[in-house]
Amino acid sequence: MDTQWNNQAWSVTCRVGDPGTYGAALPTAPFADSSISYFENRADGGFAWDVKYDLGFDGTAFTVRTRIHLTGDDAGTLPQVWEQGIERVWNDKYALSDGANAYAIRFDVQFVEAGYQHYDLAFHSGYGRGDMLNWWGQTAWGPDYQDEIAAHEYGHMIGCFDEYAGGASYGNFTATGTMMSDLTETLRPSYMNSIDYFAEAFSGQRFDIVEVPKAQTLTGTAGTDTLFGGGADDLLYGLSGDDQLMGLGGNDALWGADGRDLLRGGDGNDALHGGASADQLMGDAGRDTLWGDAGNDTLWGGADADRFVFARGGGRDRIGDFRYAEGDRIELAAGMTWRVGSDGGSALIDFGNGEQVTLSGIAPGQVGRDWFVFG
Repeated sequence: MDTQWNNQAWSVTCRVGDPGTYGAALPTAPFADSSISYFENRADGGFAWDVKYDLGFDGTAFTVRTRIHLTGDDAGTLPQVWEQGIERVWNDKYALSDGANAYAIRFDVQFVEAGYQHYDLAFHSGYGRGDMLNWWGQTAWGPDYQDEIAAHEYGHMIGCFDEYAGGASYGNFTATGTMMSDLTETLRPSYMNSIDYFAEAFSGQRFDIVEVPKAQTLTGTAGTDTLFGGGADDLLYGLSGDDQLMGLGGNDALWGADGRDLLRGGDGNDALHGGASADQLMGDAGRDTLWGDAGNDTLWGGADADRFVFARGGGRDRIGDFRYAEGDRIELAAGMTWRVGSDGGSALIDFGNGEQVTLSGIAPGQVGRDWFVFG
């Protein structure tokens, strides 16, 4: 993206194209949430408004956080509808590519108490036509469009212009079939211009706005690789070397193979297979399946009900967050047996032949037979 900033006016050109080569070393350094606030006064028809949000980068994705404080009438359950609608429409559609990796742009909308907000938003229970800071319970669009209307107005909060005649357009540009024109759930890459500009300013890197790739199969090399999935169901192979595999969104399959690998599923129901050597497997959110395989591995299921798989030749492993009450289970290959011992106060499940798993923070007496299933 090429940018020029001058007296609160900025122009941007962006390119939607190749997201770059996956698997290269990570060149863009993380940065903590940084506050963005500017006055957008370039719209047609004399429209102007404040743009406010926080932007952070954790090394895998850019996150835009917007905090909204509701005033006016009681909105009931509508804030949940608005939040889910905004995040559904905007999340994981575009990414910023530095030429080596593409990092998804994600959106986190929070309705907060007074004192923590970027915006005060007035809710009116009656009938009306809303704007960025005034939302109505009844509109000409009908009740089924509350989420799309919220997603449209949210576009202004991150610096987007209208794309219909008579609105807060830019250069009299109009379109059909987009979120900023007629509430169609299609986003244009230019909607990410403000985010792109500040990501460059905070990181010192140049980015291109690219579409988040769909389902991918990504394969590493014999060296040390970092592979990132996207929002779809991806398949990542690390091959040799000490690799980092990040599934991000979707129901992903991550295979570390050889080397001391770090596998992180992200959101979705993921399958993680460490392979040889001592690996770290982190399922994160979703109903994940984790199999360290050979080597002394460390497994973290994360939220939701997870399966921790063990077969012969598995080494000495550790589960960091086994939670039976949340549905976690230990899945054993057919014919395997076990006995329960102690590893410094934590339960140690011994499979024989030097193969075992320690359940961190769980006393031996807590372990029940129904914690185990056979696959």
